[in-house]
Amino acid sequence: MDDNQAKIDVDELMKMVHLQIDQQIDSTNKSDSIKVNNFAQKKLLLSQVKKILKVAQERSIIRQKWPDKLSRFPFNITLVFKPIILKGLAALFKDQREINLSLIGALKLSLEVNEQLLQEIETIKAKLEHNG
Repeated sequence: MDDNQAKIDVDELMKMVHLQIDQQIDSTNKSDSIKVNNFAQKKLLLSQVKKILKVAQERSIIRQKWPDKLSRFPFNITLVFKPIILKGLAALFKDQREINLSLIGALKLSLEVNEQLLQEIETIKAKLEHNG
């Protein structure tokens, strides 16, 4: 061997290789746990979207009552005009309300499909892990 050439310690090289393999195994195990958490996070996200949709659906109904915020001066003077204004607003925003309800319905259907797909993915994943 040439003096300029570094001497290679085989034992030290084997230790480094084993260390890298162990690190790769650890990172693989961590990515598997992240995937499991992603399923839980996706279910949580779907439930949050459902809550938002429920609020949107409740807010999309026609107002039958004057808002409490508008029961103060100068809006409280127009008691006679309140029903007329409410009917006018209902007629004015009828198309928008129908569109909103259609979009809410479509999004609810999409959420149901996503939930079913997540359940099927979990079932398939469990079967694959069981079969090895």
